[in-house]
Amino acid sequence: MPRTVAASIPRAAALVAATLVALVCTGCGESEEPTFGEDDRSVAVETGERFRVELAANPGVGDDWNLAKGPDPAVARLLEEGFESDAGDDVVGAPGVEYFVFEAVAPGMTEIVLRYCYRGCGSAEGESLERLVALDVAVS
Repeated sequence: MPRTVAASIPRAAALVAATLVALVCTGCGESEEPTFGEDDRSVAVETGERFRVELAANPGVGDDWNLAKGPDPAVARLLEEGFESDAGDDVVGAPGVEYFVFEAVAPGMTEIVLRYCYRGCGSAEGESLERLVALDVAVS
């Protein structure tokens, strides 16, 4: 009988250790920024938090977004912008999302305005399709 108890101690210790690791890592790997899109009108984040705006685009055919009005730099700042294709990096002209990553710098309110341009902002062909997405950003 002592042999069974002694043999079960390492198993119990391993189980406890695995449980502790699982509890400590709850949330591990969940570092993705909150993401907002064309239907969102407001963003609420905390100081130091990053957030992302994603909008459907296809820059290969002139379907593109750009930052028309950046945030107040005392409240938030643009960290990165780019495009992620639905078909991967090897396919030219595939649709995907234009993304903008911001960081909340300090408490306050600011506005971010993104402009959709089809075949170039201000072009005769694209002017009627041009539209804006305005996000009110509250940083606490």
